[in-house]
Amino acid sequence: HCRAHNCDSGLYDKAQGSIGNIFRRNLVTECFHGFVVLQSPWDSPEVYENIISSTLSEPVFTFDTNGVRALNPTIYNNVFYQSPGTTDAMVLRGQTSATTNLECYNNIIHNVGGSRTIRHELTVNVLTHNYNCYHSAFSATRHGTNSGSLAAWNATWGFDANSFVDDPEFVDAAGGNFHLSATSPCRGTGVAGEDIGAYPRDDDTVIGPRSGVSPPPSPSPSAPSPILL
Repeated sequence: HCRAHNCDSGLYDKAQGSIGNIFRRNLVTECFHGFVVLQSPWDSPEVYENIISSTLSEPVFTFDTNGVRALNPTIYNNVFYQSPGTTDAMVLRGQTSATTNLECYNNIIHNVGGSRTIRHELTVNVLTHNYNCYHSAFSATRHGTNSGSLAAWNATWGFDANSFVDDPEFVDAAGGNFHLSATSPCRGTGVAGEDIGAYPRDDDTVIGPRSGVSPPPSPSPSAPSPILL
């Protein structure tokens, strides 16, 4: 439930050897990088129900620099919104150490006017890459092989068999409302019939700071115990 705006890195995990970190319901807008991982190994992280919008010149989501090794990362039900895009939307590098058992599903990756939608460099092992919505076009590079369409990506690597390229029809992306409209193609088309995007239950989940939530009451002080001499 954090909010990052107009800074270098919105979400930045550089804790070497971290295990089981969870990044959930954060709102990142107009930062240089959206989400960056710089240290290795990054073991069993979960990244879900986040909105990362309009990074300034770098990818929305990056496993960055040589040697970053991500073990069993799960990235699901996020909105990665790059508009106007100037670079790749999602970059998974892992250049000198393998990224293993990546699961990437139920995400909306919006990259208008940018370069590639997805870039996998060298050793990225994928367990699940499916049920994602891409807009407004799709292009990807994996291990030096370019795919100019979602169909080519699927034919070459077998990924994203149930994914599609379409307008997710946000209620008001320009105004910061990334809920799905009633006619959105992302409704009910995710894993197990969930909605794709940051609101899989179509509810009023708060992404970013929770306003109007009072802290729990402080306990009443108790009378001091008598001192026996």
